[in-house]
Amino acid sequence: MYALRAATDDDWPEIGRVADEAAPWAGAANAQWLARRQAFGETGRRRRHYVATHGGGIVGYGAIEEDADTGRYRLFVVTRADRLTGGLGDAILELLMSDLADLGAREVWMREEARDPLTTFATSHGFSETQRFTYEGQEIVVVERRL
Repeated sequence: MYALRAATDDDWPEIGRVADEAAPWAGAANAQWLARRQAFGETGRRRRHYVATHGGGIVGYGAIEEDADTGRYRLFVVTRADRLTGGLGDAILELLMSDLADLGAREVWMREEARDPLTTFATSHGFSETQRFTYEGQEIVVVERRL
């Protein structure tokens, strides 16, 4: 069974490890992603973020971050593919969607590499692909969901 709790600053190293497990092909990009997530706290915009634990360790991460310019929220669900589809992805997404409802959000989006299992997971949960482009040699997919 997984437990979800609010993330703390002490969790960042383990969140980075989870990101590397989720997308082992994206080493440098994962490090950049982690640095951006850590720095987001300094922006003053709204964020809710959580870690999932199992057996005493962190096995997943989920977050919503507000885009102050558009009022939209970016959503992150990070865990290995087998956990994403094995119940943990659903638990993280359900918690984040509840937070979005509490905040009165109208739209949420994600941007992932096309090969990331998260893109299929998202479309199976009501997200629609709205953009596809190439960035630094990688095919990127943007998915959105109106709330």
